Amino acid sequence: MNAFARSRRAGFTLMELLVVVAILSLLSVIVLPNISGSVNSRRYRDVARNVSAFIARCQSRAIGAREQKGVMFQPLAANTAASIDLYFADTPDVYAGETTASVATLGSLSGTTVPITFDVATQDRLSIPRFTTDGDTIQFGGSGPKFKFLPSVGAVTMWYEDNQNTRNTAWPRNPPSGYGGLPFKIWRQPTRGTGGALQIPKGVCIDLAASCLGTVPFSAFMTTNTADNTISIMFDSTGKPSEIVHSGGLRTSVSAPIFLLVGEADLAGNAYDPEVSGAAGTPPTDRGGANWQYGDCVWLCIDNNSGVVKSGPVAGRTTSLLASQRYVRLTIGYGTAEK
Repeated sequence: MNAFARSRRAGFTLMELLVVVAILSLLSVIVLPNISGSVNSRRYRDVARNVSAFIARCQSRAIGAREQKGVMFQPLAANTAASIDLYFADTPDVYAGETTASVATLGSLSGTTVPITFDVATQDRLSIPRFTTDGDTIQFGGSGPKFKFLPSVGAVTMWYEDNQNTRNTAWPRNPPSGYGGLPFKIWRQPTRGTGGALQIPKGVCIDLAASCLGTVPFSAFMTTNTADNTISIMFDSTGKPSEIVHSGGLRTSVSAPIFLLVGEADLAGNAYDPEVSGAAGTPPTDRGGANWQYGDCVWLCIDNNSGVVKSGPVAGRTTSLLASQRYVRLTIGYGTAEK
């Protein structure tokens, strides 16, 4: 057999090459989307683990501490429904004046805003810049409703962010002349703690609008009536979530699990879209509708009874926010019947 004949048998025919190319093309169509989907799912899971670990650090700071400590979510300037920056949150001690005899006196009790004055020593302390800020919470007499403190103008106002008004809330009455003023307590807003921060990688976020306190979405806490749109989850000395501070100082007690949704930043705050398939692995550029419609996004749950943080996948292709929490709700025994 000559060399030319051997070389012909050692090569490939054009038809064989075309078959190989066709097979490789078919495999790329089948395999590459799955690889891409796995990468997307891993992004959300990795972020969920990092956020869970950061929350655990915040709880560790609170355990045994005299004052509340927590985690602060800073919304994006371009989309306040998305947060990629998390910080330690510290709460100053409750302030009740400079002495045990410190009191406050309210002015004319008409309308939703009234002037307020304090004893001289307390007034001097409150005049220190940033010691108190507009949106701190004040309560009189040790019980009753809490109001919004505005030290910048020396006044107290109703919490209009929480639908508080003169029809549903009564102002406390000053004691008779000569009997002094009202004892008070001021709960100052959380401040950004030092030494602790987490930045979520680009493209992924905590979807604040879809995150929930029990069955109440955080969107109910988000207001455009304040310059401070941070949301802070505060923990007590046992590590359990005690309250959520939002709307520039408004406080909501935690009496149900907290659900945090990890998803795409571009979809944060979006409404449900019935035209969306919600298939896990859908490339971010092809996604629409709400994050909670996609089965590869992740729910984080902070149990209000124990403070333990648990995670679970979104029940994708659902038609309601609560239904998408089905798996993680079942893991904590919270049920799925809430409407």
